Amino acid sequence: MLSLDTLQVEDDSKVWKSIRYIKFIIPILGIGILLAAFIFILSIITLVKVNKKIDAIQNYKQRSMINFKEQQHSSDTILASSIRIEEVMSHLNELQRIATVSNGTRAINTLGFNDTLDYIRNYLTANTNFKVQQSFFPLMNFALAQHPILISSVDDVMKNYTYASNISDADFYHAKYSTSINTSEFTPLAAIPNYGCLDDDWRKANPSTAGRVALVKRGFLSSIRIEEVMSHLNELQRIANISNGTRAVSTVTRTLFTVIQKRLARSPILLTSINGTSTNHTYSNNLSISEFYYIEYTTSIQFTNPIELTVIPNLGCSDNDWRRANPLPAGRVALVKRGDCTFVEKSILATKYKVTGLLIYNDGTSDDRRSPIFTALGENNTLPALFLSFQLGQKLADAAQRKAGSVRILMNIKQSHDSPFLSECIIVFHMLDDSLKAMSNDDYPFKCLSQEARELYLESSISRINVPSALTFYRDYVSRNKPVIIQGALNDWLALSKWTNSDYLRKQLGNQSVTIDITPDGYGDSVKLHKYFVTPLEEKMPFNHFMDIIEGKISYQGIVYCQHQNSSFTTEFQQLNNDIHELNWVRDAFGQPPDAVNLWIGTSKSVSTLHHDPYENLYGVIQGRKHFTLYPPTDLYWLDQKFYKKAHYERYNSTQTTIDDDGLNLKSDDDFVIVPDDNEVPWFDHDENQLRKKQYLNPLRVSVEPGEVLYLPSLWFHRVEQDSPVTIACNFWYDMEYDIKWNYYQFMSNIIKQKHR
Repeated sequence: MLSLDTLQVEDDSKVWKSIRYIKFIIPILGIGILLAAFIFILSIITLVKVNKKIDAIQNYKQRSMINFKEQQHSSDTILASSIRIEEVMSHLNELQRIATVSNGTRAINTLGFNDTLDYIRNYLTANTNFKVQQSFFPLMNFALAQHPILISSVDDVMKNYTYASNISDADFYHAKYSTSINTSEFTPLAAIPNYGCLDDDWRKANPSTAGRVALVKRGFLSSIRIEEVMSHLNELQRIANISNGTRAVSTVTRTLFTVIQKRLARSPILLTSINGTSTNHTYSNNLSISEFYYIEYTTSIQFTNPIELTVIPNLGCSDNDWRRANPLPAGRVALVKRGDCTFVEKSILATKYKVTGLLIYNDGTSDDRRSPIFTALGENNTLPALFLSFQLGQKLADAAQRKAGSVRILMNIKQSHDSPFLSECIIVFHMLDDSLKAMSNDDYPFKCLSQEARELYLESSISRINVPSALTFYRDYVSRNKPVIIQGALNDWLALSKWTNSDYLRKQLGNQSVTIDITPDGYGDSVKLHKYFVTPLEEKMPFNHFMDIIEGKISYQGIVYCQHQNSSFTTEFQQLNNDIHELNWVRDAFGQPPDAVNLWIGTSKSVSTLHHDPYENLYGVIQGRKHFTLYPPTDLYWLDQKFYKKAHYERYNSTQTTIDDDGLNLKSDDDFVIVPDDNEVPWFDHDENQLRKKQYLNPLRVSVEPGEVLYLPSLWFHRVEQDSPVTIACNFWYDMEYDIKWNYYQFMSNIIKQKHR
């Protein structure tokens, strides 16, 4: 039996063991809890970092896709957005600052030029990732061998001016890269008006500059201003905004505009009456012999009665000039001298004071300001207007001022087409890669046009018929734009029997002055040197003298041809009026009289090169034989019509220029030289052998015998030759109808011009 003391000892021992066990377990649990917490925190940190990495990868992919789409959308848009007007202005201002501190210039071989290069290089290096490299190249050095000398003589008082390296002490200084010169005599001085930045400034110099020393003030073209630069930049930005944000290569901009197409239907007529004596004045494309010339955008007019002339005092540049005119200009033809203001300003004042017609004449201040000139009054002009030579204008002014009402004017100007039409200008900036080149050379539509014309419209030869009725002629030929030869059409003309005898013509015309075209080779209105469209030299000569030349009775330098087309028969050969007459059935068909009647007299040496006319042409042969080669309007594409610089023949003299800017020799032979003009003319530069090689052309060849008439429809291309010693013909021009046929022809012509650009 255990005692109570023994039991107590056993219980205390168990408690003590439990306490010792607990003391051992608690630290272990604490360490485990701490370890678990550490692991938990470490897991959270790891998860956060992994999540950030995943987000970064996703964001990178999203940005890449956005960048890719933006680049795919338009790299040009990104480029365009980096070009801002503020930056352009900043560059302009900096370049201006460089010029200002560099004696006003940034020209090559100056400090301003070097500072400009430094500015561009530094800017590109600092603001772009471009690799900027600077390379040097040699320039020809310039050094004076001795100080230049400048001596002037003003009213015979000579002065030797000071040259010094110190600009402040110098009267003058050398210009770098000046050429050497040593004049032994004084050379006249010509002061250039304004700043000499325009051709017009140099033309207005008095005296003219040729052979003189020119004096011109330093300055720049005043029309180039920051405001205008800004205007252009804003307009270019507007174009980009409506063109998907870009004006880059391979993009298209379209502009619609109204065009007033103005062309002369025939040469204008100007008749003057001074104290009852009438004069028909000379019109010619050769301005050196012409007494007057048409002004572009003149309106059509046909005076039925002569109208009184009034002279505008001074130069007609102010209201006061027009108010002081005596008699007043309203309802009269106004005569005003060139000078001070523009021709457009003169025409605006003329319109304001209600004149019936406007004559502007040259001022005669120098040799090159005596002939009439070609100029324009603008599309808004509403007046008939002509430009006169100084001699004619001054003659009319003097006569009118001596006695009021003593001068009267009769004007006849006819435009072939005055109506406006809406045109679309398509400006395409593109790179000519192989595919685009192939597209531009696609002739398929024009091949189809040529083939269909041959199968459906043209015949293999030109028919010969007897004199038709007006209805048959119009229905079968005019309305179908189809050529035909009418046999026996001239049987009742006296000319058929009388004109074959040159003695008759000589008796009727004698030494009457007639207009003759003269060329070195017989080719009038032809392309020379593959660059110039050259018109013949026009001269007036007695008819008997002309006949002596073509009949070989006297020698003459050049090929002469009576072919003046200003209705020459009615203006220069009135003595022969009873020998021919208009064909009644033709007049009935067209319902109007002819616009012009022309006489043609020449030899086998004269050739009319390929061309076409906006007229219905009835061409009758009286003596000899004419050979026509015709091409329908549908052949235009295959004829390779191009623009050539206009020129004319003149008799050569030693003072004329014989080498042009391209080094071409303008001297045709010892007697003729080609003189370039300012305009361009569409024409053809090839011969018959070249044309025969083109399989898609549809030529028709026909010879017209005496007594026959060829109806040559409007717009048909034709080349004319003759093989008789003397050939005489007469033709009637009737104004064509500007109907759907004309519209289709213009449409085709514009497409061809676009393809050839």
